[in-house]
Amino acid sequence: MDGPATCRHRASVTGMETCSGVGRQGRVLHGRTLVRGHVEAEALVSQTPVCFSPEYFDLRSGTYLERGHELHGRSLAGKILVYPCGRGFSGGAYCIYALMLHGVAPVGCVAVRLETVSLIGMVISGIPSIDSCDENPLRVITSGQRVRLDANRGVVEIGV
Repeated sequence: MDGPATCRHRASVTGMETCSGVGRQGRVLHGRTLVRGHVEAEALVSQTPVCFSPEYFDLRSGTYLERGHELHGRSLAGKILVYPCGRGFSGGAYCIYALMLHGVAPVGCVAVRLETVSLIGMVISGIPSIDSCDENPLRVITSGQRVRLDANRGVVEIGV
């Protein structure tokens, strides 16, 4: 993939389910299940990688604080986070877990390619997650759209 959706990281996860399909309002994406679960919520989309560092989050509200980032001032709480990948902080798994403990974590994750540190955070926090969709989710899902994530089957329904 080219442009902002490109991510250098690769999750080293084996034995995950893979499917295939499409996107946009009323369409379906299929991807690789990373963390099982089922959730329906509003999407919060970032075209750029997210750094899960405690310095970039208000742990009381789940608000992202990185200046200059498109998510600056937006809360991840209760949203399905759609993003290319995580970046730049080895303690990111702990930050995701801390967000979950405070009740302000995203309720689901759809990534272009979820890297290992963020994946560990999603696993220990029980956040349903998929990546490697058959179509780039950043091109077909927009912030505010209602999304149903069935990570048990590796399916994302858009505009439900």
